[in-house]
Order: sequence, then structure tokens, then C-alpha cells
Amino acid sequence: MAEIAETSWTEEAERCFAIADDPELGVEACTQAIDRGGLSDEDLAVTYSNRAISYQDIGNFKAALQDMDVAISLMPEDPGHLSNRSTVLIDLKRYDDALKSLNLALKIDPFDPYALNNRCWVRALTGKYEAALTDCDMALEGNEFDAFAFATRSYVHTKMGRFDQALEDGNASVEYAPDIWESNFYRGLVHQARGEQEKAVGDFKRAFEIAPRVREVKEKMREMGLLKQ
Repeated sequence: MAEIAETSWTEEAERCFAIADDPELGVEACTQAIDRGGLSDEDLAVTYSNRAISYQDIGNFKAALQDMDVAISLMPEDPGHLSNRSTVLIDLKRYDDALKSLNLALKIDPFDPYALNNRCWVRALTGKYEAALTDCDMALEGNEFDAFAFATRSYVHTKMGRFDQALEDGNASVEYAPDIWESNFYRGLVHQARGEQEKAVGDFKRAFEIAPRVREVKEKMREMGLLKQ
């Protein structure tokens, strides 16, 4: 594990950590924190990881992957950074590499719910639905209120045509975390698959209210004719 230096917290780092739904400002704040210096290896790794997430949200995957690699070099035994890296690789459609990153994370902590949820997602995207369900189920065994795992499992059930189970999981995700875009967005996908257009539109609009700059949300809004090109 990388040696952890003495922490010197900065206002820039606090801003970087606080910004979630405005990726342009997130990149700016995190860059300021990195340039100022004085952070421990652990906090610097999180700062790079947060900047990577902001880069990812605006579609700059090359920069996101570079930042994730720096975060991992600083804290190689932290499964969270490996899991975050997998999400960039998923966006790049490098699913085998994403799976390798997640397997490394789960080697460090076999019960890490975030890594299990992300591996569930990768397996769903590659059509391995039963294996995906196993991972999502394990994630929820570790945290029965994990809204992200419920959202992911709802997607898996949707792809398998199990719309009742998908809606049940989508409702649970919204119940436990109504103010994150993922809960609303993925329940919207369930409603859309069930032909419940009005409910789908309501969920997509709510996701957009929460995270108007997230690429995936904007693309769906445009697809539904709810946002001008």
C-alpha cells in the first residue's frame, strides 16, 4: 500500500468532493485541489478519482482513465478505485478489461458491494444475465438498502423480460434513494419496457432534474423528444 502522508485538507479538495452533478465545475475544483497540493496519498487518490468521474460524465474517457490509473497507483489496495476504473472501461466498451479490474477489486475484498454491483452491470451488458443476478444478489446481501444494486438488478430483469421483478427493484431503488438520478433513470427504463410511457417520462424528467449534465440522461431525454438536440 502506498505510504500515506500527513493530511493537509484544502478548500479546493472539499469543493471537489462536494460537487457531484456539475461535471465541468467538478473538473475545475478537483484540478485546483490537485495543483495546490498538500493532500495525503489517500485524499489525493480520491481527488483524482472524483475528477475522473467528472471527466467521465462529460464524455472525456481518455482523461478519466488516466486519472483513475493515478488514483490506483496511489492506493493500489483500495477496491473502490479499481471499481471506478471499471466504469470508464464500460463506457469505452472494453468489457473484458472492466471485468479484470473488478476481479482485482473483489480479490482485495470479495464482498465489496460496489465492485459486485459493477460486475453485475458488466455481465448484464455482455448478456451474462444469470451471473449478473448472482452478483447483484450478493451486493444486496451486503447492503439490503443499496439503491444502486437495486437499480442495476432492475436493468437485468428488464433485459430478461421479467418486468414485474424489474419494477419491484426499480421501486425499491427509488424508495431508498429518491434523489439520485440512477434510481429514477433505471426505473424509467422499466416503465418504458412495460409500455408505460407517461410513467417513464416522469422518471426520466426527474433524473434530468437531478443530473441535467449527465450524458446518459441527456441522451435519453433527446431520444424521448423531451430535450432539444
